[in-house]
Amino acid sequence: MSQEALNRWITYTLSRPLNHIFNIVKSSQTRLQNLNNKQLSKSQIDSVFKFTEGDDPKFMMYSAHDSTLVPLWNFVEMFNYTYDEVGYAANWQLILKYDAECIQGLKDLKVGYTDCFKIQTFNNGVEMFYNSIKDNSYNTVVEHFQDISYNDQGYDLDVVKDNCWKD
Repeated sequence: MSQEALNRWITYTLSRPLNHIFNIVKSSQTRLQNLNNKQLSKSQIDSVFKFTEGDDPKFMMYSAHDSTLVPLWNFVEMFNYTYDEVGYAANWQLILKYDAECIQGLKDLKVGYTDCFKIQTFNNGVEMFYNSIKDNSYNTVVEHFQDISYNDQGYDLDVVKDNCWKD
């Protein structure tokens, strides 16, 4: 499989969990705006994040092998991992975190809302960092994924298959 085909496949694979993360942030903003309170309490904010709406799960898990994780980590520019460095039953976690105090401090939920989030990345419980970005703020990580992905050509599985299984 060519490197481009592999990158397209990884873009497709990551599109589902990332789109769920984007939807959770967007829907939580809408639900908080619908509360119509001038000053949101921490408990009101926390209650919005206890449950997700629609098809957005709070937890997703994919099964993978080292032959899947190493190319994925290299594609997203975590570090330059080798297959020897991936332990048995390795896992990769993307965790969306929010700062309730940051949200409380906003005068308008339409301005600066996404600044109150971060996406932490873990490998077997150890936090991982990206080579090319300096922090794990939501906006920075989203921009990074948009920069490296093949999303301009869509996540259509047929397009991915056509590019992955060419001779």
